[in-house]
Amino acid sequence: MINKTNLTIAIFLALALSASCVYAFGIAASNGPFTISPGETKTAYLWLQNLVGTEDITVKAEIKEGSEIASITGSNQYLVKLGTDNTEVPVKIQIPSDTALNTTYRVGIAFLTVTPGSSTGVAFGTGIEKSITVLVVAEEEGKGVSISTTTIIIGIAVIILVIIIILVLLRKKKAR
Repeated sequence: MINKTNLTIAIFLALALSASCVYAFGIAASNGPFTISPGETKTAYLWLQNLVGTEDITVKAEIKEGSEIASITGSNQYLVKLGTDNTEVPVKIQIPSDTALNTTYRVGIAFLTVTPGSSTGVAFGTGIEKSITVLVVAEEEGKGVSISTTTIIIGIAVIILVIIIILVLLRKKKAR
């Protein structure tokens, strides 16, 4: 009798577990604090990952903390395809111009899986919360002026070429 009961329970559990979906998603972010200057607006990025699950998932993002400076750009629902790690979530950060330097904010964002099929049409499943540390810093000097290494190398090569041409022309002139 005990063996039949154990067998029945084992079969029931196996069927129940095989019928459920596995939602395993993660969130990646840049290391360190997100730096921004007073009066500035920038976009921070988070990336949703679905590397372990069994199917695509839909995730809803919601600002839980720091909504006075942060907002989700565009839609707050994201389809995270199975096997991907780069579903981008842009978060707009806007700092008031009168904010003191070295002020630190915390932006907390909750991500909940959305599962269709409940009596209301949508039910929330697994959830993860991710926070972004925002640090207000002085505006960088010379911001917007950058010269790439390639541009410097090309510039040096052009100068050397011009010098060689001048030397060749001077030697030809002296030879005459």
